[in-house]
Amino acid sequence: MILAADSGSTKTDWALLSAGKEPVFFKSAGLNPNFADMATAPAEIRSALPVGICPEDVSGIWFYGAGVNSLTAGKIEHMLRETFPSAGAISVESDMLGAARALLGNEKGFVAILGTGSNSCLYDGEGICRNVPSLGFVLGDEGSGGAIGRMLLRDCLRGTMPEAFGSGFRDMLGMDAAGVIDRIYTQPRPNAFCASLARYALDRKDTDPYAAALVGGALRSFFSSVVSLYDGLDGLAFNAVGTVARLCEKELMSLAAEWGMKPGKVLGSPIEGLAAFHRPI
Repeated sequence: MILAADSGSTKTDWALLSAGKEPVFFKSAGLNPNFADMATAPAEIRSALPVGICPEDVSGIWFYGAGVNSLTAGKIEHMLRETFPSAGAISVESDMLGAARALLGNEKGFVAILGTGSNSCLYDGEGICRNVPSLGFVLGDEGSGGAIGRMLLRDCLRGTMPEAFGSGFRDMLGMDAAGVIDRIYTQPRPNAFCASLARYALDRKDTDPYAAALVGGALRSFFSSVVSLYDGLDGLAFNAVGTVARLCEKELMSLAAEWGMKPGKVLGSPIEGLAAFHRPI
């Protein structure tokens, strides 16, 4: 059997694929090489395997991950070979290519990722032909859960968050300014922490004016700072994956129309599309 994986900073979605059988899905912790501990990853992945599946059963792996590039792909491949010693071919690619294959298969188009982080590309049906760099949590990730959470923390700590929204948010946050600064600047995975806070606003955007404005502003920033840098988008469909994309489909398609694009596909997670793309015949 082979494995397909879609990995972000928060979680990794896996699909076990065998000819003539339905895919078996499971999850493990995120494996972004910029944040995750590769030394502990093999044990974490093995513990997440479905009952009855041994690491030695895996003969090949298609891995798509956030943070994968020419400098980090080897680190991921080494970890996967340690985890699955019988795997022959192991392909390690970016989560952007995974999203494109999950959404479009072998068709051309525009693809966005809006989850813990954000990214985008033009896809030619085989590979990525244009990518405006995301730049990550510190410099970019516009429209992402991490960016929305960062905006919430800023407004909360500066006292500009409306009290009707802020009282509940502060209760959920459960820490003072010193605790937030420590969590962001000295502890691991600050992007995932901020993304976990974003859900508080995303769940209230249809009923709370502050949440609607904050989320809407974050999404518009993605279009004005990233989407606007692509040429030739008129008439193309806007396709996206990720939790933020799934929860904000209506808002995203409205913004896409402003940029001359048509409504396209939205998936909460690419893994089912990747399972279909890589499923053995």
